[in-house]
Amino acid sequence: MKKRLIPILFLILTSCGFTPIYNASEKHDYSINLTEEKGDSIINNKIISELSRLTSKDSEKIFNIKLITDYSKSVISKDAKGSATNYELNVDANFTVEFKNNVKEIYINEKQNIKKIADIFEQRSYENTIKNNFAISIVNKLNIELLSIK
Repeated sequence: MKKRLIPILFLILTSCGFTPIYNASEKHDYSINLTEEKGDSIINNKIISELSRLTSKDSEKIFNIKLITDYSKSVISKDAKGSATNYELNVDANFTVEFKNNVKEIYINEKQNIKKIADIFEQRSYENTIKNNFAISIVNKLNIELLSIK
């Protein structure tokens, strides 16, 4: 009985139709025209490359988007000598989306706390990795908002 039940359950559960929300392989039926960009160049460049990967060039649904990002790094805590030990990295992304004479403002915030690393090169590399992760997360959230616009 167990020999038959396990394969049947396996077939039923693997065919449930689950698909992830952020499925990168799926092209979406919209095109993005980026009209203006301001702010942190690393984050903006990553956002633009991720958006171009998601969009369809021959779509009839065209969004005109203005992008403004603000990146900040602030000290959270210091040691007894007064040197910073922990930082908070914060990115604010404002999108002004125009579609069929309608304008929608989309605001997305990402932040993360990090510890100071003794090696300056390694610290900058780590911060750039976090910036890339922020940009990917922002694009995923923007994608959900764009799919809901009709």
